[in-house]
Amino acid sequence: MSHATAREQEPRSWPVIDLSPLRLGALVSALLVMGSFLTAVYYVVDIVGDPNDLIYVVAGTLVAATLLSRVLSVRSATLLATGLLAVGIAWYLSVLPAEEALAFVAHVEYIIALLAGHSVLEIVNLRAWVLAVTPGPVFLLWYLALRRRYAAAATIGGLAVGFFVLTGDATFPVAMVGTVGTLSLLGFGALDRADADLAAGEVVTIVLAMVIVVSLSVSVVPQGAAMTYSPQTGLSEAFSYDEENALETSLFSADQRLSIAGSIELSASVRWTVQSERKQYWRVAAYDLYTGDGWVRRAEARQDQSRLGSPQSSQRQIRQRFVAESRINTMPAAWRPTAVGGDAESNALVTDFGGLQPERPLEAGDSYTVQSTVVDATPRQLQRAGTDYPDQIVDRYTQLPDSTSERVTRRTETLTSRAETPYETAVVVENWLKSEYNYSLDVPRPSDNVADTFLFEMDRGYCTYFATTMAVMLRSQGVPARVVVGYTPGEQVGENEWVVRGYNSHAWVEVYFPEVGWVQFDPTPPGPRQEAEQEQLEGARESGEPNIDPSDPSYTPSTPTPTPTPTPTPEPNGTATPTPTPATATPAPPPTNDGGSGPQIPSREELLLGLIAGLGLVATARRSGATGRLYRAIWVRWQPRVDPETDVSRAYDRLEHLLEREHRPRRAGETRRQYLQSVGADERAREVGSIYERTRYGGEVDERAADRAVELVDSIVADR
Repeated sequence: MSHATAREQEPRSWPVIDLSPLRLGALVSALLVMGSFLTAVYYVVDIVGDPNDLIYVVAGTLVAATLLSRVLSVRSATLLATGLLAVGIAWYLSVLPAEEALAFVAHVEYIIALLAGHSVLEIVNLRAWVLAVTPGPVFLLWYLALRRRYAAAATIGGLAVGFFVLTGDATFPVAMVGTVGTLSLLGFGALDRADADLAAGEVVTIVLAMVIVVSLSVSVVPQGAAMTYSPQTGLSEAFSYDEENALETSLFSADQRLSIAGSIELSASVRWTVQSERKQYWRVAAYDLYTGDGWVRRAEARQDQSRLGSPQSSQRQIRQRFVAESRINTMPAAWRPTAVGGDAESNALVTDFGGLQPERPLEAGDSYTVQSTVVDATPRQLQRAGTDYPDQIVDRYTQLPDSTSERVTRRTETLTSRAETPYETAVVVENWLKSEYNYSLDVPRPSDNVADTFLFEMDRGYCTYFATTMAVMLRSQGVPARVVVGYTPGEQVGENEWVVRGYNSHAWVEVYFPEVGWVQFDPTPPGPRQEAEQEQLEGARESGEPNIDPSDPSYTPSTPTPTPTPTPTPEPNGTATPTPTPATATPAPPPTNDGGSGPQIPSREELLLGLIAGLGLVATARRSGATGRLYRAIWVRWQPRVDPETDVSRAYDRLEHLLEREHRPRRAGETRRQYLQSVGADERAREVGSIYERTRYGGEVDERAADRAVELVDSIVADR
């Protein structure tokens, strides 16, 4: 029976914490794996609420796993972890409303959607779900590591990390830490079980360094057709634009995320031709969950057109007809759509927010009609709307990550200190952003909270920066707000006809008012944006780019005129656009910044990966002898001064090292004088030998002589 097998059969005979280097390396590796997926968990919990409960749950689970590792068998511990997961899921279902709990149980296929790239942020009552599912894998991973079942522990940790990689909630550095930790756990664990010596651990470190270096220098992301899954359409090819257009791709990708992309380009290609009885913003989707670096849309789309808004006979009805001019994955409409028809009617899905979304991408030439209800509202109505918000509106649309900087709240409070109603607050913030910040497509991507960085470290941006910042500022004051994406009206080419190009893609804000609904605000400065659009269009025409203008021969290019602020259009459960009125407020100091976020500080994960890679490179150099050669190269070229006797002795040693490399080592019994004569040393070398003899055997310790010896050897080194 091997020593390792005996240790496994008698768990109580070995201590829970064995501080042998390889054992310690394996346990630290287990913590790395655990820390990787817990970082992803902490990130999503921080977005929806206070993460302190998660910290307490994880700490308690680790303590329990440490204590029980001495008394529970592996089978019993596995059953306990499974029981923890089952109890957690049961508790999670118990805190959900009955309808949502039933939907969770009935639609197991949503797990497939998560694994196909849907974020866990889309899960209902995410905070409760995280607290329910986290203790099981944490307990089992740490228990197995303490019991030296390293391969099983690596499997549990790897699956947990992989889950968050597939959902897109683990960043690349976090995923890399998890991967490195898993490999390290397997390597150090195998060496610990085999009672290997410490030197073997260098091999593991070298392999880890190679993995990190290769992962940073070689792309492992497949460049092809990605796949996506939804419970409605199953597994299918993900939509992507044929041309590079960062803004449209960011705003209208097939997933549920709205990313802040940094510098972008505009496309002048025609996307839609629209016939409408009224000029409108063509709304595509709304986003409700702010993550700090972007937005997530927690709204499913289903083929249930009964979820469209109800027509209001007392309100204005607007009919529109949209014709796709290129392959596209959106279904814009004036807000709020109440009916959809035409060729693409069977392809229309309705989101939980009441918007339209195609089940399959539309091809060029596809068309559909939309009937929308639009209601006018006056600023006076919005002033008197009050703050009697429904609980579900407050819970969903005033959410901010727990890590949101307090200076955002303080800046907004200062700015709106004299605003008396939510409407005045919204108007003040909207107008302030328009006047104090510039419009630009050439901006860095914030490495931290977008709104905080834009407010305090930038002085320019484009629509997603402005809309995100306004929504966050309003939420910090308890005013329900969300970010909306779609298209501005486009170029009017007829009495009731518009041409919508890629550069008309836009983001704005909707603010909720009781008894009115969602009201549209646009904090992006309109003039500079339209100038940038016109420049892009003129440049595209001059260069002869295709699909810039409609194919209709009656079309005559015109110069766009500034888009006026839309008139108020509120409706129940829908949207409205106010005509801003002056609101008395205390102005906040203008932003004092340089338009950039400065050099990015590496994250903790990046620093950790850099440290591991550095240790691996050092181990590689040591095992290859490179460190020894480097040391000798430095040693022979540079001599620090200590005292005359030591200086002379080292100077001679440097000299003899050079002669050994050029001729031969000094033989046993051969004096230094004989050696220098035998190899034909020059006059400088013989003088160094003479100084050494007088110092070593004659007791003549002289600083001047030491200086001379060092100087002579330095000159010999320089010559060679």
